[in-house]
Amino acid sequence: MENKSTILLEKTIQGHHLILRAPKPSDAVHVAEYWFGPASAHLLAFTDVTAFGTKEEVLAQTEKFFASISQQGPWSTLVMDVDGRPTGNVLINGLVPEEEALVHVHIWDPTLRRMGIASLLARDVFAYFLDAFKLKRLILQVQTENTPVIRLMESLGLQSEGTYFGKAAPICKEGNYKRFVIPRSQ
Repeated sequence: MENKSTILLEKTIQGHHLILRAPKPSDAVHVAEYWFGPASAHLLAFTDVTAFGTKEEVLAQTEKFFASISQQGPWSTLVMDVDGRPTGNVLINGLVPEEEALVHVHIWDPTLRRMGIASLLARDVFAYFLDAFKLKRLILQVQTENTPVIRLMESLGLQSEGTYFGKAAPICKEGNYKRFVIPRSQ
């Protein structure tokens, strides 16, 4: 049973119980498996996972980071549980205090992608990060080939600021990305 103080949100989607919560050290194994496991092939097309180090290093660093997170928040990483099973995370980085941060969504379990989890949580997650870190905006940079995420952003009423060639983050390979800005008013 989760500590209620670490749960940000509980919802039901298509008969599945969904919790958005603070990360805990045991979640690190899922992060390492996501980036280095057999289902990580989709990530290799646009990221250089070796920039993280080895799977063992990622596991140790992530466990340590998650163990250091305050139970009271604010949390720069949130974990999604579906039916009691950790299935993904949403995080911010590149934080410019009281200005902006980059936001990323990762569904660890490939069988749970494209079933509406991100759609259901997007507004709540964006509002949480904007409020908790007193940000004016969040930035989401999406590969132009990632049409499901682009359609999600557009369904939320967000329009791309355009397409650019470059890197969306230090671990990303160069490519074409669409940049979406999520302002505080969203």
